[in-house]
Amino acid sequence: MAMEKEVDLAHAQRPVPCDACEEDEVPGTYYCIQCKKTLCEDCEKSHKKFIKDHKVILRTQIGEIDASILTCADHKCEASFHCEKCNVPVCPECVIGNHQGHKMDSIKNFIRRKTEMLQGDINEMKNDVLPKLEKQEDDIKSHRAKYNSKIQEIAKEMERENHILHNELDRINQERLQSLYNTQKKHMGIFDDCEAEVNSKIDLCKTRVSEYQHAVGGHCLPDIIKKAESRDSMIPVYSVPELPEAPCFVPQNIQSFIRNLERLQISPSLISVQETNPIILSKFKSPLKGNPRIFVSKGGNAWLGGNESKKLAMVSIEGEVLMERNIQLAPYALAEMDNGDLIVSPEKYKIVKSMCIKGETRNVFDTSPYDSLGVSITTKHEILICVFDGRVLRSKPDGTNVEQIYKGPGNGSAYHSVENIDGTIFISDHANSAVIMVSKDGEVLSKITHTSAGQKLSRPNHLTVDRMGNIIFTDMDSPYIYIIDRNQKVKELLGTSTNKKNPVRLAVDDQNNLWATHNDGSITVVKYLA
Repeated sequence: MAMEKEVDLAHAQRPVPCDACEEDEVPGTYYCIQCKKTLCEDCEKSHKKFIKDHKVILRTQIGEIDASILTCADHKCEASFHCEKCNVPVCPECVIGNHQGHKMDSIKNFIRRKTEMLQGDINEMKNDVLPKLEKQEDDIKSHRAKYNSKIQEIAKEMERENHILHNELDRINQERLQSLYNTQKKHMGIFDDCEAEVNSKIDLCKTRVSEYQHAVGGHCLPDIIKKAESRDSMIPVYSVPELPEAPCFVPQNIQSFIRNLERLQISPSLISVQETNPIILSKFKSPLKGNPRIFVSKGGNAWLGGNESKKLAMVSIEGEVLMERNIQLAPYALAEMDNGDLIVSPEKYKIVKSMCIKGETRNVFDTSPYDSLGVSITTKHEILICVFDGRVLRSKPDGTNVEQIYKGPGNGSAYHSVENIDGTIFISDHANSAVIMVSKDGEVLSKITHTSAGQKLSRPNHLTVDRMGNIIFTDMDSPYIYIIDRNQKVKELLGTSTNKKNPVRLAVDDQNNLWATHNDGSITVVKYLA
């Protein structure tokens, strides 16, 4: 058992003032173990005189292992033994008294054993534990240095890549600007030709006006008759070549930019719709029974469904079946989430379902009491769902946070909806013969009821959007596919020769190829952009 004292052993040999004297700077030479006080010579004498059972030692003895300074707790005298059972120092009187029969050891043996135990711990810590801890410290320092070196290396690589990307983006920007200026130069030539033609007509018109006025103003009947009989046809006013329109620039949102970054291609903003017939890439029959439903996935393949088939099929652009999935109900509309889950609006049903890659299905939400119609996915990976009563709903992928963003005037006034690249939403109003454009908050911005040629829309049906922000849609009673450009001009894009092959549903892939299903069960893939 160690000697009980609360003293700074590191300062045990230094002059310490007496704790009992009121005067300062009186050095203390002695130390009372029980009182834990430093005493000067005078105070030591008084202390011994009045408190005889306290052990007072020289301060130079503080820290020494001295069995004589251990006292019996009961009798306050010097302890000769150590009671193993009670773990206390005892005197001979205790051995035959309260501690009779207990296992005893001499104080010297007890202290020796404890000293050996501590010395063993010292040796183990010095020879084993401390070297291992110091090695761990060295390992941590080494690992820290390597870590910081790696961070610096990565930072340099990122800076290098950033420099490369900046250079590449500058190059692309220069190419885009050059392409823009080349287009401008070409169009300026067209403007010059048109202006020259019109100026020539103006000069001709002025010459004729002067000649005719001269004849009429001279009141010379022979000249009037001669000019009247030999006059040329009227100068055409409406035969001016069609003037080119300025190209439309569509800034890409950050998601599209990140997806296209690895391609580092020139922005498609200057791409225009083919004025000639679109190029047909492939034609094939749907492998599923019924009117085909379609959605093109990220990989460029399309998911097909049939309104008479409880099955989905993924097909390539050539029509090869790549995968099939069984479903519980025939689909009315399809969409695909960013994680590959399919969103299915079943035919004549009120529960919109989600199907994961493994084929497991779950209900997203219920549109009761009306059937769900078209479904699509927004750029924020939310679901747009049209309901037969004219509502357009938006929700999270799990069916939560459902909000109504539009309510049409009656049943069938919201058959399908898509979000454009600028956040506006286009809705096919089947019942009211219009395509409705609304803001992301549902404010009606415009209603499109006619094409640019003046043809009235009948029953706008299925819509899709391409990467340039063109809205493409079908009309149930028309053999044509229509396109709404960024200026909201509606043009006929593609037509069929017979109403039996009317286009019904549409999808655009990442290469801006247009997939169209027809009511005879066929699918056509066309390139419609120049």
